[in-house]
Amino acid sequence: MDIATGLVGLGLGAVAVVLAYVWRANARYIKMLREEIAQDTKMLQQAQMESTRVLQEGQKGIARSIEGVVQGIKLLQEGQKEIMQGLNQIALLAKGK
Repeated sequence: MDIATGLVGLGLGAVAVVLAYVWRANARYIKMLREEIAQDTKMLQQAQMESTRVLQEGQKGIARSIEGVVQGIKLLQEGQKEIMQGLNQIALLAKGK
């Protein structure tokens, strides 16, 4: 009986050693995963900031383009008014003759 108790104790000791090793290995693995997650999170935040910056620059470019189009339309309208005035003057001159 004493031998059986000793063998059970020895077996439990071996299991305890294996469990301690697994516990320690898991702790290292979890620490490594947390570091990688933190690094990935930082990279994602940087990418997000860069994307936001590029998007804002694009929006500014679009706004400038729209301003240019609006200016072009205003110039076109002014040109059309001048053409109409010229045509009206020609029509008046043609009627007067």
